[in-house]
Amino acid sequence: MINTKCFFAYPSSIPSHVEIIEEAIEKINNNKVVEVIGWKEVPTTGKFIIIEICKEIDSCSVFLCDLTALNNNVLFELGYAIARKKRIFGFLDTNIEKAKSDFDKFNLIATIGYSPYSNTRDIINALYREEPYNDLQNTVYSQAVEPVIKKQSHIFQSLFYLKSIIATEASLRLTRRIENSKIRHVTDDPQEVRIQPLSWYVEELINSFCVIAHLLSKEHKGYEQHNAKISFISGLAFGLGKSLLMLAHEPFDSPIDYKELLKTHDAASKCYEIVDQWLNEEEKKYVDKKKDEESFGPKIKAQSLLAQISIGNYIAEQEQEEISNYFVETSAYKEALGSTNCIFIGRKGSGKSAILYKLQDELLSDKRNHVCIITPVGYELEGLVSMMNQSIPIAEKGFLTESVWKFLVYTELTRSIYEILSGKPGYYDLSEPENNLINLVNQNDCLIKPDFSIRLEYVVNRVKNIGSNMIAAKQRIKISELLHEEIIWKLRNILGIVLHDKNRVFILIDNLDKNWKQGTDLQILSYFLLGLLSVSRRICNDFKKNDSRREKVKLSVIIFLRDDIFSYIMKFARERDKISYTRINWDDPLLLLRIIEERFISNESFAGSGDIWKTYFCPTVGGIETKDFIIQNIIPRPRDIIYVVRTALANAVNHKHKVIEEEDIVDAQNKYSQYALDSLLVENGISLENFENFIYEFIGMPEIVNENEIHSVMKKCLIPLEKEKIILDLLCDRAFIGREVNSEVFKFQYNNDDSKKYEVMSRKTAESKPDKLKRFKINKAFHSYLEIKSSN
Repeated sequence: MINTKCFFAYPSSIPSHVEIIEEAIEKINNNKVVEVIGWKEVPTTGKFIIIEICKEIDSCSVFLCDLTALNNNVLFELGYAIARKKRIFGFLDTNIEKAKSDFDKFNLIATIGYSPYSNTRDIINALYREEPYNDLQNTVYSQAVEPVIKKQSHIFQSLFYLKSIIATEASLRLTRRIENSKIRHVTDDPQEVRIQPLSWYVEELINSFCVIAHLLSKEHKGYEQHNAKISFISGLAFGLGKSLLMLAHEPFDSPIDYKELLKTHDAASKCYEIVDQWLNEEEKKYVDKKKDEESFGPKIKAQSLLAQISIGNYIAEQEQEEISNYFVETSAYKEALGSTNCIFIGRKGSGKSAILYKLQDELLSDKRNHVCIITPVGYELEGLVSMMNQSIPIAEKGFLTESVWKFLVYTELTRSIYEILSGKPGYYDLSEPENNLINLVNQNDCLIKPDFSIRLEYVVNRVKNIGSNMIAAKQRIKISELLHEEIIWKLRNILGIVLHDKNRVFILIDNLDKNWKQGTDLQILSYFLLGLLSVSRRICNDFKKNDSRREKVKLSVIIFLRDDIFSYIMKFARERDKISYTRINWDDPLLLLRIIEERFISNESFAGSGDIWKTYFCPTVGGIETKDFIIQNIIPRPRDIIYVVRTALANAVNHKHKVIEEEDIVDAQNKYSQYALDSLLVENGISLENFENFIYEFIGMPEIVNENEIHSVMKKCLIPLEKEKIILDLLCDRAFIGREVNSEVFKFQYNNDDSKKYEVMSRKTAESKPDKLKRFKINKAFHSYLEIKSSN
C-alpha cells in the first residue's frame, strides 16, 4: 500500500530533462513504493493555477524538484514547499555547463543539497537510496524556519521590500512610496548585498506584515539571478501566509505559477499607482492590528539560552530603532557629535549609517535639538549630466552646482520642520514664526513639499538649458532666477527665527552613493558631489551670521561618503587641502570585538553574564582562540564580524547547541566567505564589467601569488594590457590581495590613504629579490569560498 505522496516540480524549458523526469515519474509509480505527481498532472482548467498547484503541494509529504535551470516556477514552488514543512529532495544535472556553479552561487538553496543525475535511472536510484519518504521530519522548515519562530521576540511587524537590482525610474518611485509608508519597512537592497543568507530572509519574513517584490524584465542586465531570488523568497512568503505583491517591468513573460499574484507595469507611474493602491489597504490593516500589541510577536518561551539572544542586524539600515541599544562609541562618533562641518568616509559596512542613526537618536533625546536627515532614494542622472555639461565657464558651473545644493538643503531643512509642525495635535498653539513657516511652505508647495529626489529633478530640469550663448554675468543672474533665489533667502530668514533658540541643529547627509555605478558619467557626478562638500561649509557659515535679516543658528552639516567614491571625486578637486575629512577605521581588533560583546550584553536577561566569549562560545576553533579566529578570517568591519557571529548563533540554535560550537563557527565562516566575495563584487560597481569572471579564476590558487601569475589570469580573461595595472590596483584597493611590503610581510589596504605607501614598499621589496617579482597574498576572508590553498 502506498503511504507517501510526492510532488515533482521541474521546468519545461529543456525537453531532454522533461523526458527523463517524466519517465522517472512513470517508473517510480509503477513500483508502488511512493506516488509521485508531476506538475502537469494538476487539473487547472478554469482555476487559479497557483492555488491548485499549492493545494497539490499541501497534500504531499515530499517535494521533489529539478534545480538544474534555477527555473522561476520551480523556485517559487520550492519556497512554498519549505514554508509548508515539506521534506525537500532536489536533483541537478551536473553535466550541464555552469549548472553547478550557478547553483553554488545561488547560496539561498546551497544548503538544501541535490543528487546529481544524467538519466532516468539516476533519479530513481537516488530516490530509493536516500529514501526521503522515510525521513519526513528532516525538513528545511525544522532547520531554518522553526528556530526563528521559537526565538523569543517582541517586534512590531514590518513591510519587507525585495528591491530591484537596477534603479529604474519605476524602482525609484516604488522605493519613495515605501519610504513614506505608515508601516516600518525593511529593505533587501541588492546594491548593498546581492543575496542575503536564507536565515536572514526567514527572519524578516517571519517578522513581516506584508511583502513587496520587484522583478526585472529580460531586457535588464542581471535579471536571471535577481528574478530567481525573488521567485524563491516570494514562494516562502506565500507559504507563510504573508500578504504579497509581486511587480515586474514589462515586457515580462510571467511564470505560470504566480501569474495571478504578479502585476506588470509599462511605466513608472503605473508601478506607483499599483503599489499605492495596494499599500493603502495594507496600511489600514496595519494600523488596526497595531492597536492590539499582543498580535505583534507574542513572547514564546525559547528552548535554550542561545535561542533567546538577538544581536541585531549586520546592515545598519535594517536596525535603525535598535542600534542605540548596543552602539559602540568610537572617536569618529564623538567627533561627529561635536563637529560643525565634517565629512566622514569609510568602506561599505564600516559603520557610517550606524553613526548617523546613533547621532539622530542621541540628538533627538533632547527636545531642544532639531535633526534633518537627507538620504536620497535615487535621482535622475540624465538631466544632471545635461545640466553639468552645459557650455558655461567653470566658475559659473561651480556657482550653478552650489546653488542647486543650497536650494536642496534649505528646502529639505524647511520641509523637516514643516512635517513636525503639521503633525502637532490641534491643541498645540503654534507661534507666529511657526505659522509663517507653514504659510511659506504652503505658498510654495511644489518647491518644498516633494521628496528630495523629486525636487532635484525639478531644479535640474529648470537650469539644464540656461543658454550657452549668454554672457557669464547674465548666466549667474539667470541661474539665481531659475532656482528661486528669493525663496532661498526667505527660507533662511524664517529658519533663523524658528531655529535660533535650538540648542543644536544637525543636517545629516547619507546615501549619496546610490547612483555611483558602472556606466554612469562619474566625472559629472563627482563635480556634483564636490559641490556639496564645498557648499556645506558655506551653509554652516551662513547660519553663523546674525544681522538685520538673519538670526544666528547653531547649525552642523555632517556628510557620510564611501571612501572609494571620495578618493575618486578628489581627483577633480581644485583645492584638495581645503576639504577636511575623517576616515572611519577599524584597525583595533578589540574595538571590533566590543561590537559583538555589546550586542550580547544588550539582551537584558543576560546583562550580568561576564565574559561573553567564555559563556556563549567554544574556547577554540582549529586550535586558535575563538575570537582571534573570527578576527583573522574577516575584513575588519562591523558588518563582517556581525555577519559571522549572527550566522554562527543561528547555526547553534538550529542544531540545539548550548553554546556556539566550532562547527557552527566554521560553517558561518564558510558562508561569510561567499558573502565577502559578493560584497566585493557589489562594491565594484564602478569598475571592470567582467570583474566577477576574473575573480572566479582565482579558485584553487595558492595563498601567495606573484605578479606574473596575476597577469596570466588577466590574459586568460582577455583583459587589455593597458588595463592590467588598473585591475591590479583595484584588487589591492578592495583588499582582495595584500602587497608584500617587506620580506614575507603582507599588508592589506583597508585605508585608501596607505595606497601609495604600500605600492612603493612593494616595489622596493621586489627589487631586493633575485626574480624582481612583486608578491601578493589573497585575503583569508575569501579563502573558503574560492578554495584558496593556504601557505601555512
